[in-house]
Amino acid sequence: LLTLVLFSFAGWLSWQGWREWKRRRWLSKLAAMERLYQQMLQQLAADGCGKHPAHTPLEFAHQVGDRYPPEVATIVSRICQAYVGWRYGKESVPVEELRQQWQAVQRQDWRRKLAALRGG
Repeated sequence: LLTLVLFSFAGWLSWQGWREWKRRRWLSKLAAMERLYQQMLQQLAADGCGKHPAHTPLEFAHQVGDRYPPEVATIVSRICQAYVGWRYGKESVPVEELRQQWQAVQRQDWRRKLAALRGG
């Protein structure tokens, strides 16, 4: 029985690793702005705020604004607006600046979640 459990666990780990590898490979083929937008969508979906397929990026940004603190909503809105401008208007966008701001918000969010778990 223990052997079966160990093989099952190893199979599950392999499956998870393969899915993550496949996701990273897909992301690496995207343009920088598309990659940032998709990563943001995936991270927010993992946090329970997924984008409905029928919603536009700007509608999604509004949805996020209703659920998250202003600093998160602001950067999500900026990324969505930049994505729309890049995707449909062929505008040049400051992808690296947006990526850095998104990463900074994520670090702050993790600190806030850890503080809440610790009761402080």
